[in-house]
Amino acid sequence: METTEVINKNAKQLNRSRLMVKIILALVILLMAILQYDHLLQLLKWF
Repeated sequence: METTEVINKNAKQLNRSRLMVKIILALVILLMAILQYDHLLQLLKWF
């Protein structure tokens, strides 16, 4: 019984950390997209 509980706890922690990684990646991509968009707007101003 104890081993399955430990495995379940580890699985929950693993899922949580994977979710955190996905959220961080999404934020980084969003930030990059915003910066790229801002850069494009700066370029468009010159034309």
